[in-house]
Amino acid sequence: MLDRVVGGGFPGFTPVRSVITIRVHLLPNQTKEEGLKAIHKTLGELRKKDKDLKVEVEELAWRKGDEVGDWKESRELYRIMQNAAVELRGKELTRVCMSAPAMAHYVVQAGIPTLVWGPGRGFSSHAHQANEFLDIEDMIEVTKAYCLIAMDYAGYEA
Repeated sequence: MLDRVVGGGFPGFTPVRSVITIRVHLLPNQTKEEGLKAIHKTLGELRKKDKDLKVEVEELAWRKGDEVGDWKESRELYRIMQNAAVELRGKELTRVCMSAPAMAHYVVQAGIPTLVWGPGRGFSSHAHQANEFLDIEDMIEVTKAYCLIAMDYAGYEA
């Protein structure tokens, strides 16, 4: 996910220096150190192809707990979430691995299997952009989903 590219001091001038800011999401069970190692490996391969490439990696932010939990530990919860998705949408959810500005990292740190399903239709929603908003239908759907998930997880049968 590319967040920003800044280069040059004035339009039309060839930049002497460019800055690319990206956000990196870890894979399940991948540590921050493993993520940085993968970045440096990729940059090393690029440097081999372009001897003039000079790249520095600077860590701008890291929130303890941004690590993603283990999918295996969350299999039962995942199955329950998919059941709710099929009941509400007629199809399974698309699994996306990412850290999010949610409280889930505290639950993961406590060793509790955790998955996040919020309102909206993923990347096609109106969230996380300028003038963000959610459709009321999405709020109703996710409320129904939370109810179905809680009931199934608790073993309640309607």
